[in-house]
Amino acid sequence: MNIIDYLKVENKQCYIMGDFNINLTNYGSHTETQDYIDAMFQHSFIPLINKPTRITTTTATVIDNIYIAIIYLVQIIRHMELFIQIFLTLTNILLTKQINDTKVDTVI
Repeated sequence: MNIIDYLKVENKQCYIMGDFNINLTNYGSHTETQDYIDAMFQHSFIPLINKPTRITTTTATVIDNIYIAIIYLVQIIRHMELFIQIFLTLTNILLTKQINDTKVDTVI
């Protein structure tokens, strides 16, 4: 049993922090970054920092981070919370209103 598994069994709060030199902004384009983040997520660790931690004149990277293990009580919580923020302009609101007032078969 590794230390992460031990802490999960003991139901302990766990933080991992440091200079990882793994740029989290490369998630979609770099296999090693994806593997690293996926492994952290598999152990319920989420990054607390999502803004660049190293900025130069040509780059901005997220290489220093703090991870926290989120402990979910499976018998109580079955889903993570979902949040969405929608920005509507007056045009979008009027278009939605017009479609709602029209017969459905004329919209399709």
